[in-house]
Amino acid sequence: MAALGATGPFVYLFLKNKAEGILLREQHVYQTTLKNAAVDLTRIRNPQKIFDFISQTITESVKISFTAIYFLDTKTGKFNLKSLVPAGNGHPESIEDSDPLIPALLVKQESIVLEETKQEADMDKNKATFEIIKQMEKLRAAVIVPCFLENRLLNIIVLGQKLSGKSYTQEDIDNFSTLAEEVSLATENALLYEKIENEVRAKTEELIAVQKELVHAEKLATVGTLAGGVAHEINNPLTAILTNVQMLLSDNELDRESLEMIEEAT
Repeated sequence: MAALGATGPFVYLFLKNKAEGILLREQHVYQTTLKNAAVDLTRIRNPQKIFDFISQTITESVKISFTAIYFLDTKTGKFNLKSLVPAGNGHPESIEDSDPLIPALLVKQESIVLEETKQEADMDKNKATFEIIKQMEKLRAAVIVPCFLENRLLNIIVLGQKLSGKSYTQEDIDNFSTLAEEVSLATENALLYEKIENEVRAKTEELIAVQKELVHAEKLATVGTLAGGVAHEINNPLTAILTNVQMLLSDNELDRESLEMIEEAT
């Protein structure tokens, strides 16, 4: 018993340090993955590919139940579901701009953690806080990460529970916030690139249409010139034939019918 009493704390500390070391290694691995993902975002020029890439990367590296990304539709004001990994979890297709979650994100401009929000609700009994919890549960969200660009909320990243059952740490939240900034910037750049690409495509199609019209007009001009030349070449001998036939008709009554046919045909 004395030996166990003496060695027990050391064994506990050893196992604790071992477990913490494993945990830190796991965090280091996924943090490195997220940093690399932020770099890779700069090479992607399609918004949908950005959403799918981020959803896949977070879900696999952090080992969570799902990742969903909602993107702002500037025409309707809604945030529409653009990516969900794994697919088919029955998440809402959109988040209305009137939803209490949106004003909360706009005011805080930082991630909302379900566990912390529940603790806050137990303390202040605020109705708005309970509404936020209700919406997060509807989205099955453990954490909601807003993606801002110059105070504009562009994307909302919804994260499920960790498969290990552990809670999200402050370090996790900080990593997601840093990644969110990169996602916003990459999304804005991709949209700008897509807009420019569409404008270039439209201008190219317009130029092709104009070029076709010019080619067609040039063909018509060529045909007109050719027709004028051909007409000139034909008119000269026809004029001579017609003149002589008319002279014969006035002087000679013989073969009048044949001459009249030649005159008419000419």
